[in-house]
Amino acid sequence: MLKARMKEMLSPDVMHLAVPIIIEQSLIMLMGLVNAIMASALGQEAVSAVGSVDAINNILISLFSSLAIGSTVVVAHYIGRGEREHVHETLKQSLFSCVSIAIVIGALMFIFRAQVIQALFSAAEPIIQQNAEIYLSWSALSYPMMAIMVVINGALRGAGDSRTPMKNTLLMNIGNVILGWIMIYGLQLPALGIHWNGLGIHGVAASIAIARTIGAGMALFHVVFKPTARVRLFQPLRFKFDKVIQRSVFRIGIPSSIENLLFNGGKLILQVTIVSLGTVAITSNYY
Repeated sequence: MLKARMKEMLSPDVMHLAVPIIIEQSLIMLMGLVNAIMASALGQEAVSAVGSVDAINNILISLFSSLAIGSTVVVAHYIGRGEREHVHETLKQSLFSCVSIAIVIGALMFIFRAQVIQALFSAAEPIIQQNAEIYLSWSALSYPMMAIMVVINGALRGAGDSRTPMKNTLLMNIGNVILGWIMIYGLQLPALGIHWNGLGIHGVAASIAIARTIGAGMALFHVVFKPTARVRLFQPLRFKFDKVIQRSVFRIGIPSSIENLLFNGGKLILQVTIVSLGTVAITSNYY
């Protein structure tokens, strides 16, 4: 029985879906590691600020990802029932709700960024708090882009397409590395008369925000303009609230959101505790 089960789990159909997802998730984790490595050139204070704010970002990104899980499951259900029109409508409904939530949260985090940093990381050095405010402001602006990307990728997975999200994530990572390298370290091309020293902590945050915008743009382009896409976004500017689909998405997404909130909330509490131990402790914990 175990042998038959293993054979079923490693079947070509399962691997066709699973391998791209594994690669995609690995790329997402690698993105955080690469950002930490590049930020290390700016000193402990910059790395500490990035690590502290990422504890907040992880909670919000997990919220968007949880709603995307609801979209994935509902899309898969409609695909199984052959109701293609509901598949496309689920994507539109999920995008509307998740992006709306992301815009509200992003706006609040941007406006009250100083208060949030002071409330959570008041024990940190002033330079760390200053860098954290900068990083949080750029992160808040990118929340809607992150929501667009995770919802579309989730709907595509529910329709059986895990390769497109993997490709989008790969291109986003490449863009993040290139932009991050230039915006953090600067660009020195004496032959062309270019001597630019970079943007420091602004470069770390801006490169991530731009990379997420690139990822969201590629995902939107795929579902809007590619006729062969398994899930399409028709007439994106015309929207009518569908209580049935919204209820289905949130019924699945909310329990997952609570689970992720408890997990990442614990990590945030740990981060707040570590901040009181000093800059070296914060930096070590992030790495």
